Amino acid sequence: MAKTQKRILIVTEGRTINRPTEVSEQMVAHTRKVRPEIGALIDIHYTGTPVADLTAYGVVLFRLADPPKALFPDIYADAIEIADACEQAGVPILQHPDALNNTQKSTQSEIWQAHGIRSAKSIAIPSRAALDGVLKDLPYPCILRPDLGHGKDRTYVCQNEAALLSYADKVEFPAVALEYFDIKHAGSDAGPYGHYYHKKRSMVFGDIVMNSYVYFSDARIIRRRTSLFTPHAKTSTRLLYHLGIGRAAFDSILQADLDYFHAPPEAPDLMKGAVRALGLEIAALDYSVGRDGEIVFWEANPHFVLPSPAPLELLPKLRQLDDRTMAIYDGFATWMATLAQQYCGGVRHQT
Repeated sequence: MAKTQKRILIVTEGRTINRPTEVSEQMVAHTRKVRPEIGALIDIHYTGTPVADLTAYGVVLFRLADPPKALFPDIYADAIEIADACEQAGVPILQHPDALNNTQKSTQSEIWQAHGIRSAKSIAIPSRAALDGVLKDLPYPCILRPDLGHGKDRTYVCQNEAALLSYADKVEFPAVALEYFDIKHAGSDAGPYGHYYHKKRSMVFGDIVMNSYVYFSDARIIRRRTSLFTPHAKTSTRLLYHLGIGRAAFDSILQADLDYFHAPPEAPDLMKGAVRALGLEIAALDYSVGRDGEIVFWEANPHFVLPSPAPLELLPKLRQLDDRTMAIYDGFATWMATLAQQYCGGVRHQT
């Protein structure tokens, strides 16, 4: 009698949280569509529900909102129980729940610094009361932001101590002060990289690395709503564009974004190393390229959202967001096939 085919288990949140939890389901659904022989081996388990027989699995991957211990202790406790059961059953684990705690900004910075990976140095500020004790150690300018989570709200560039103290009443604690890098490029041939601040995103699935997008902004803190794509979604701005006003500048950032997406992955070994240094296997990496041409990492997000055509400010058709999402889905499916080969003995027909 043939041995039962080992399977892949993905553990995700089963509790309601204010974070997107459907991405795992979307990626698995796509895998089942384009690689049915691989998709048939994947199960999703939701924390807070009874755990299936773990001996049926060749590998267990944790994909949880992070850092789970600080933000979602109930989910973390459930996940640790599953991880302990995996270890007792001898089932390999990818992205252990404790590794997902490494995305706390101050912890992440320390790990990357220890591995020689260029990133913003950090000083953790656990509470408002602790701020006075670290003021003398802060370089300026610096970035003040919450130490937990991935959203860039309540993130501030502080030019001096007075600015930092004023922002301290707005930031959420625990907070972190991060080293600031001036990432505008120099030279007449720098294009939009010389005129604006930028942030790139790279996707990593095991050994698979792919470029996702690059945002340009006049603001030093770069997010979707400060991206220069956002104002160009407005009807009035698009009208000016068709009249030739601002067209050259917009065309340059659009082309740079498309060029980045379609180019081979940027520094793939460095991207994989940055993810693995944190104990992760799958993550979106936000980074910039400094004036000296070196990559500066801002954060790793293992619980990323995907490019969506829904927000019109992202100009979904012009920026080919459907193609970008499909590329990410395909990267995940290919990685699942690799895991099936590595941990499940490949794909074989049941008899």
